[in-house]
Amino acid sequence: MFCKRMGIDYTKASELLDKKGITYKANESLLNIAKENNTNPKAIFDIISKAQKNATRIDYSSIPSSLGRRTLEELASMGKINLEKTINLLHKKGLKDISKEDRVKNVADELGVMPIDLYGIITK
Repeated sequence: MFCKRMGIDYTKASELLDKKGITYKANESLLNIAKENNTNPKAIFDIISKAQKNATRIDYSSIPSSLGRRTLEELASMGKINLEKTINLLHKKGLKDISKEDRVKNVADELGVMPIDLYGIITK
C-alpha cells in the first residue's frame, strides 16, 4: 500500500530490502518493518525510495495545504494546474462527470488513489 501511494515500484523495493537483509511482509507498515529489523522507519524509507519511479516524484514543498478540500478551480487559480488540461486528462481516465467545482479528495476517491497521488498526476 505504501509503495503504491508513493509511486514506488514494489518489485524493486522488495529486491532492495532483500539485498539489505530486511525481513518484511507485503502489507506491513514502515514502522513495523523498522521495529522487526531494529532500525527506524526513515532507514527503511531511504532503502525503498531508491525504487521510486521518476515520473511520479513530487516536490512536497509545492503542495498546497488542505489539498483534499481544494477544488480543481482553486488549484488552477493558485497556478498549480491548467484547468482545461486537467479536466481533459481526467476525462481520459474515465471520469466523465468531472467539473471545476469538484474537490481533489472526491476526484482521487473516484480514481482509487490518494489526493497526493492525484496531485502528482495532474501537475506533471
